[in-house]
Amino acid sequence: MSNVNNTRSKYSQFFAICTAHGFDYKEKVYEFTKGKTKSLSSLTDVEYAEMMKQLIDLNEPYRRNYVPKPGDKQRKKMIALARLMNYGDMKTIYARLDNWARDQKFKKGWMAHNPAELDLLVAIFEQKVYTHYLTTLN
Repeated sequence: MSNVNNTRSKYSQFFAICTAHGFDYKEKVYEFTKGKTKSLSSLTDVEYAEMMKQLIDLNEPYRRNYVPKPGDKQRKKMIALARLMNYGDMKTIYARLDNWARDQKFKKGWMAHNPAELDLLVAIFEQKVYTHYLTTLN
């Protein structure tokens, strides 16, 4: 299972770009390899890096126009802390953060908070949850 997760994380940027542009990922690999393969895992590290460079260059105008959703920065900070505390995979992290947020002052789901509310949740999460986690390590 660990190897599958490592593979997913290795190719996550590739899949994100393909999804954002509506590309079939196998067709992109086939196009890049000039018809030799449709298998992403059969590319060498050098080939994969070159293909990614091309996709990132293609993706640059999309990235320049990207405007993060309100509260994105705060949610990413909480996700980073949850990862440090080994909360599990992303689905588990989202579920645990959502449950935790529902038990806090505003009594609503994690994604329903506005940036000001998220600022408070981040402060509570850092000061109470993360600090408690660190003290239990010793």
